[in-house]
Amino acid sequence: MKYLTVLGKFVWISKTNNSETKPDLSKANFSKKIVGGLDLAGANLSETNFTGTYFSGTKLHGANLSKANLEGAQNLKGTDLSGANLSEANLSFVDLSEANLEGANLTGAKLNGAKLNRTKLTGVNLNKADLRGTDLSGANLKWTDLSEANLRETDLSGADLNKAFFCKADLSGANLSGANLSEANLSGANLSGANLCETILASANLNGANLTLANLTDANLGGANFSSANLTMAKLTMANVIEANFRGAFLIEANLTGANLNGADFTRANLERSQALDANFSKAVFTGACLTDWHINRITNFDHVICEYIYRVYPQQERRPLSRNFSSGEFAKLCKKSLEVVDLIFREGIDFKIEAIAENPSTSAASQFDSGVS
Repeated sequence: MKYLTVLGKFVWISKTNNSETKPDLSKANFSKKIVGGLDLAGANLSETNFTGTYFSGTKLHGANLSKANLEGAQNLKGTDLSGANLSEANLSFVDLSEANLEGANLTGAKLNGAKLNRTKLTGVNLNKADLRGTDLSGANLKWTDLSEANLRETDLSGADLNKAFFCKADLSGANLSGANLSEANLSGANLSGANLCETILASANLNGANLTLANLTDANLGGANFSSANLTMAKLTMANVIEANFRGAFLIEANLTGANLNGADFTRANLERSQALDANFSKAVFTGACLTDWHINRITNFDHVICEYIYRVYPQQERRPLSRNFSSGEFAKLCKKSLEVVDLIFREGIDFKIEAIAENPSTSAASQFDSGVS
């Protein structure tokens, strides 16, 4: 077996001829010691105290560090911790930037205040981990499980989060600008107040997510699923939202100015008081949507829009037309006719005397909107 020697602040393990022997140092106390040049790969270090420990050239890949306390440990930057068991470990305020944590288990680990920028985290299990305020900028987190993790105010800017799992994670106030979240699962996640500027969310799943006050300016949201999501007061200015799913979503006071929403589905969505100036709704679906007090202008594009009926009051109250559906292209035509007169602000829903229009489609443009223009 290998022998542990502690002399003052220095720790080392003597060499043996048995390369397969893995030391059992569980529950040992290395607090504020200098641990240098050790091969602890695969070692049992569970519940070991490494608070303030200084590591130098120590091998830790595959080690069992479950419930170990490494708070404030030093010189772990660039360390190979691949395949290590760090479940419920305390890594608060540790600099793990550029470290290799691929395949490591960090379930329930405490990483608040840690530095993980440019860290390799592919396939890591961070389920329920505490990552509050952590620096994960530029980190590789592809396929990583971060479900139910606490990522409040975490810096994930420029991170690769392709196909990562964030189900029910708390990302409120997080910085995800420029990150790649394509095909990521963010269902039920809290992204309120998050910075998602220029973020790639193509084909991501945000079903039921909270994006209140989130900033998605210039983001790529093509094919993303926002069904039943809350985007109240969210900013999607100039975003690419082609063929995104907003069925049953809340977009109250959302800013869609200049966004490309070609083919987006707003079935039963609530767009009350939303801003859609210069937006492209070509081929979008509005059937059953609530459009009370929304703002559009002459540049807003409604070409080939699909809309059978809308509601003046959410949820699903005061249907318009009352007793029939819009004919093909009728909704878009009515919008275009009204905008030939003046930039339109819909008041009390699309109440362009819809009772009369819906039952008499030949009604003139002026009469169609005489109660809808302020």
